Amino acid sequence: SDLAALPSGAMPTDRVGRDAGAAMHREVTDLQRAFTDACNDHDLEAIGRLCDPRVVADRPGHRPVRGVDAFCAWWAEDFAAFPDLTLAPDLVLAQGETVFTECTVRGTNSGPLARGDLPLTPASTDARVALRASTVDEWRDGRLVSSRTYWDHLDLLRQLGLLPALIAGI
Repeated sequence: SDLAALPSGAMPTDRVGRDAGAAMHREVTDLQRAFTDACNDHDLEAIGRLCDPRVVADRPGHRPVRGVDAFCAWWAEDFAAFPDLTLAPDLVLAQGETVFTECTVRGTNSGPLARGDLPLTPASTDARVALRASTVDEWRDGRLVSSRTYWDHLDLLRQLGLLPALIAGI
């Protein structure tokens, strides 16, 4: 039997299943690449077109945002604070319709920076930053439905030159 030839713990698959899985992997990684390109172009319209109308986004330390307008407003805030912001993916892994991306975020803080209701800088610091970040994005029917982003907030504050002032105030 064909099952007898499988290594212990392996599951039988057919060629159709493998081809469908490979096609889905290509599709979600292509969507993720288009999203990254839209972010690097600071193209809020393209970002919005890639999203499901009910997209939910979460960044630790912030209230989740719901809907395309709120999600694009988040990105607009980032682009205003870092007009040269770029994302450089270092690792992209897909499983089903979920994509994990590890990237380097670079930019110069040339505008006020706020995170939710917390203003971090009243103006710009003119500091150049390079942060490691990770995202877990979920795609359904060719649209982004969920995005969770993680980065080291203390490292951002340190690179902006704000960490010593915060510690001195404690």
